Amino acid sequence: MKSSFNPIDLLSVEEQNILLNNDFHYIQAKAEIFLRIGSTKYRKSDALGEPRKGTSKAVLLDIKSVCNQIAEGLGFTSERCISEVDMRGFYAAMRMFHFEETDRQTKHCFNYKGRVGALDVMTFAHLVRNSVARMFVFYAYENGDCERTYNPNPEDWALHFKL
Repeated sequence: MKSSFNPIDLLSVEEQNILLNNDFHYIQAKAEIFLRIGSTKYRKSDALGEPRKGTSKAVLLDIKSVCNQIAEGLGFTSERCISEVDMRGFYAAMRMFHFEETDRQTKHCFNYKGRVGALDVMTFAHLVRNSVARMFVFYAYENGDCERTYNPNPEDWALHFKL
């Protein structure tokens, strides 16, 4: 028997309103369906055939992680953002929900749960429905050093890009 606990119930009224204005319940329902039936069955039942056949195992794992985090109510505020996923996996998940990006702003040197990185604040429009979702995704800097990551030494760029 499925529990009647919903993590959304733990959010404040203000946070719940943010979710309502961001088409959260639609996105959460799609995420939960993916988690329940898996990528192959999901693709066969999806109008656009997402996630695409041939999607790498790594991206599928990231899609699953995004879906788990959305099911927990994450991704819709900077205090409760999606994290620990690759950008390609996040975009693949949003494409699977039939959303495409319309705007993106990045806040560098952002602190989230004791880690430093970049916070992407992205607006997505649904391809069919007249709805918009604003998503927050945190990408930790590998070395945790904001100054060095965001303002790298020119010699590092030369080595990285073989200038």
